[in-house]
Amino acid sequence: MINIKNNLTVEGLHYLGAVSTSVRQTIPSVKAGALIYDTDLKTVMIHDGTQWRQFGTPSGTPNVSSDAGNPITAGSDNGPYVANGPIQVDLFSSYTLSTYYPEDLGKTTIYNFQNSTPATFTIYPDLYYYNARTTIFYILNNGSADVTISPQMFPRVQIPVNTIKPGEMAVGFHGPYSSSLHVFVLNDNGGRSILFAPVTSIGSASSNSIFPLHSVVTPEFYSGHKISLNTSHSITLQPGRYKLAAQLISGISSPSEQDIDYRWRNDNTGQMIGNTGYAGITSLTHMTTRRDTYIPAYALVNAVTPTTVSLVNTSSSTKTIMNGGMSYILVEELA
Repeated sequence: MINIKNNLTVEGLHYLGAVSTSVRQTIPSVKAGALIYDTDLKTVMIHDGTQWRQFGTPSGTPNVSSDAGNPITAGSDNGPYVANGPIQVDLFSSYTLSTYYPEDLGKTTIYNFQNSTPATFTIYPDLYYYNARTTIFYILNNGSADVTISPQMFPRVQIPVNTIKPGEMAVGFHGPYSSSLHVFVLNDNGGRSILFAPVTSIGSASSNSIFPLHSVVTPEFYSGHKISLNTSHSITLQPGRYKLAAQLISGISSPSEQDIDYRWRNDNTGQMIGNTGYAGITSLTHMTTRRDTYIPAYALVNAVTPTTVSLVNTSSSTKTIMNGGMSYILVEELA
């Protein structure tokens, strides 16, 4: 061993010892600060006195922010990784997606088609388990042939373009309890704006008052610049044609809150627009509760000038909407 007490200047390249992972892990009595190049991992490793870790990563569990978001944890090598990040599924032929609980709960999945012949992406909701949240998924066509979207047994389907061409990407939203399916081909939308926001916090509105959307929803998918969610809980639409959709599930703390009526309102004119949305709850033997009846509120808006819309509680009493993905709003600019 050579001990150097003063500065050491090395002209030219300095090479660390290079060993395989298996050899490195069997080196005995390693002191903290030892460096070596791992030929399998192709990276420099440093010993912290307890174990080897990649050079440049902190020792011990990394500092993790307490802000909301995907959870980050430490792996066996103390390196941070996203524990609930998106999952990519590589596909080379047709595929059937069953969107039931709990298969896709808490996951955003990317379906990456690499097909050389035409393929079909079949979306088939399970009718027993009932998906208890609104899910979002992406479809990429990295193949050389078309992918056709084929929805099965959805009461409400919105698919403006059902073919994803090579090089295109689509985003899909599946509403809770197999209620609705929306799929948009992003590369074919001509720059149209889309806002999808599930309710992530509990909020209330008195009779004939607006629901506090800005406080209770979190935009999960936002494209374009013509739709704005305001701090006043309204939504501003720039000139254009829009389709509004909302599904709200009421609180279940008392029977009086179990039924809820709601409707979109054009704040520029003060008029209610579209149909009345409704949700009710019925107890079942195999589940604590079930949102048994639900009718989303839909409306069409032709905004000649900037137009503001709100979602109004048209029930006769105060209502509380639930979070957890069962309630959501979806605003789409039409072609």
